[in-house]
Amino acid sequence: MNVLITGSTGFTGPYLIQELKLRGFEVSCLKSNLLNPSDLETEVKQINPDHVFHLGGLSHLTSNQPDELYRVNTIGSLNLIKALNNLCNNTKSIFLASTAYVYESTDSKISEISPLFPDSHYAMSKLSMEYLCKSHSNRIKLIVLRTFNYTGKGQSTKFFIPKLIKLFKQKLNPIELGNLNIEREFNDVTWFVSVMVSLLEIPNTEGTFNVCSGISHKLTKIVEIMEKISCHKAQIKVENKLVRKGEKYKICGDPKKLFKHLRSHDLCPEIPPIELTLKKMFDHP
Repeated sequence: MNVLITGSTGFTGPYLIQELKLRGFEVSCLKSNLLNPSDLETEVKQINPDHVFHLGGLSHLTSNQPDELYRVNTIGSLNLIKALNNLCNNTKSIFLASTAYVYESTDSKISEISPLFPDSHYAMSKLSMEYLCKSHSNRIKLIVLRTFNYTGKGQSTKFFIPKLIKLFKQKLNPIELGNLNIEREFNDVTWFVSVMVSLLEIPNTEGTFNVCSGISHKLTKIVEIMEKISCHKAQIKVENKLVRKGEKYKICGDPKKLFKHLRSHDLCPEIPPIELTLKKMFDHP
């Protein structure tokens, strides 16, 4: 089976390519710009993939321009699914990478039926993507992956974990950070892509899944782990300029639906402990 990946050169793409190839899939990587329908249509028609992982898009840390977020994340995604529907008779399913930020803020674990309340242009661009792609998916099965935080080697230092590791490697003192009184999942990217490919391998996978472990960590705990790994006891200084306005205190998913679906086919990958993930990242050159 041939699997097409958009956004293959981003952080997640190389890991997904490796996992797909390990499991015997052929992989094609989209080269066309999602905002150029003509080039996009020509390329997807030629590839005519069996399945698609749509990772391409902008994150809340790579763009703060609302018009750019909607054009790429929403309109670009719509261009893709229209081209697949109209020109690719082999295509059976498309996996859309959405985000946990579409949900309303809560201290409880978030399930797929939790209230939606996108409070940023990034979150709204992703939710708009979900709704518009659903309305145009026609014969192609649509699987929405609402992803919770994950990390690993190669992630940009714009994100908290890689940034923190870089600072501990440099043995800076003090280390200036933003709000540490927040709690997030920090799943391993290798686990994340293993879940994605497992969902692909299960026949008739369809609908919305929170790709989460249900295991969250306070940032203070991450700092403590990094002190042990690096053997560097840092003075932590909270800088107001690094505190994000309106940041949600806790984002942790309820994995019941995901795990039930995976376990029904004996395809539930083991979750690496956060200590192992951080150690691998710290030891990476």
